[in-house]
Amino acid sequence: MARLSGTPKRSDFRLPATAIIWGCATAMLAICLPLTDEPHQGNRGTIISLAILAGATVSTVAVWQSANRDLQFQISAADELKQLQERVIDLEAIASAGQLEWQRQPRPSGDLRSNRTEA
Repeated sequence: MARLSGTPKRSDFRLPATAIIWGCATAMLAICLPLTDEPHQGNRGTIISLAILAGATVSTVAVWQSANRDLQFQISAADELKQLQERVIDLEAIASAGQLEWQRQPRPSGDLRSNRTEA
């Protein structure tokens, strides 16, 4: 997993969130099934059970998809940071090379300081 240096490592929340979602769904099913098991209620128990399972499934998918987007953002941010660091290094190299060339150039003989001492 790509991380930016200096940032604290965040724990992965997907598995605990999934456990909480399915724990609640299991508890709802455990309460729902005995209460809706009476024959005069028809298919209400089945419909409620399917609704609980569908809700838990959709919630789990949403948790895992949001984590994937967050991971992709972190990776793209790390890549952008690396590119910026490379650009700064290139600019420093160009600037230092230009400074060396400037220092190597011969100075004009008519320097102001030399004119003042002669006069």
